[in-house]
Amino acid sequence: SIIISWTADGDVADYTVYVENEYGDRQGGNSTTDTSVTLSTQSLPAGIYTVRVGARPANGTADDALWSTARFGIPAPTAQPTEAPTPAPTFTPGPAPAGVDGLVLDLPPFGAVLLTTVRPLAQARRAFDEKKFIPTVMPLGAPLAKVGTLSRARDVEAECKVREDNSAWARACILKGGVDTFMFVPFVYASSPCVDGMRGLSVETEVKDDQPFAPELLVFAAMEDGSLYLAHAGRSLADKGRVRSYVPFALFARHGHSGETSAFDPAKVRQFRVGFGGYFGEAGQTISFEVMPPVGYR
Repeated sequence: SIIISWTADGDVADYTVYVENEYGDRQGGNSTTDTSVTLSTQSLPAGIYTVRVGARPANGTADDALWSTARFGIPAPTAQPTEAPTPAPTFTPGPAPAGVDGLVLDLPPFGAVLLTTVRPLAQARRAFDEKKFIPTVMPLGAPLAKVGTLSRARDVEAECKVREDNSAWARACILKGGVDTFMFVPFVYASSPCVDGMRGLSVETEVKDDQPFAPELLVFAAMEDGSLYLAHAGRSLADKGRVRSYVPFALFARHGHSGETSAFDPAKVRQFRVGFGGYFGEAGQTISFEVMPPVGYR
C-alpha cells in the first residue's frame, strides 16, 4: 500500500483525489475531508502513476478548486528463482534397423547429441524456396468501417487528416516535457478483419519530416470486449521514408486490464490502432507520420 498525504492553507471544504496511469485511465475521484488516503497497489500494474489532489475552498465551487500533482512508480515484480533443471539423460545410440545406413536418434524434448567423424563430411545442399520465407500481402477479411477519432495523451495536441482512400496523416505536438505521451490512429471494423491463413498484420507508414528523436511505431489490437493487445512494429518514426512493417500475431501481448479476453484471438479483433506511446519527449516536440489502412499477410 501507498499512503498519500497533503496539506493546504486556508479554509477548505473538501478534497478530490484520483490516480491516473500513463495511458490516461483514472481511479478514485471521490470527495473527502481527510488530508491523506491509503492506496492499495495490489490491483495496479507496474508503471508510472500521477496523483492529482484538488482542494475546494470553503463556500467555493468545483471550478474554484486548486490542484496539485505528484508522481510515483510501481516496479515490476521480481522474478522468483526457478528450480534447477533435471539433468538430461545420457544418450546411448542403438543399432540401426535393418536396411538403414547409419544411427537412429531418439532424443527427449530439448535433447541434443554431438556427433563427430574421422573425416570431413560433404555438405548436403538443398534448393532454397524463397516463397516460404517472404511474406505475401493479402487483403483483410472485413471492410474498414471507419478511421476513428485519434486517441491521445492529455499533454498532447493532435490532429488527423483522413483521405478518400482511408489513409491518414497524423501529427502530435507535446505540450509538456518529461511526461508519458501517446497518440494512435484507430482503424475500426464491424467484424473481425482477420481470416484463416493470415499470419499477421502489415502496416505501411511514411515519415516526411525531420524528427530525429521520435519513438518507435506501435500497434494495438482491440478486441470486441475491450481487451487490448500491444505489439512493436520494428519501425522507428525517426527514420524518414516509406516503410512496410510486418507484425506477426504471435507478437501481440496483453496490455492493461480492460476486457476479459485472456489470449490474443484474431477472430475477436475489432480495431487496429497505429501510433506511438510510452514516450517521454520534450515540450514543443512534434511527431508526424502517414499510415495506410492495414492489410494482412501470410
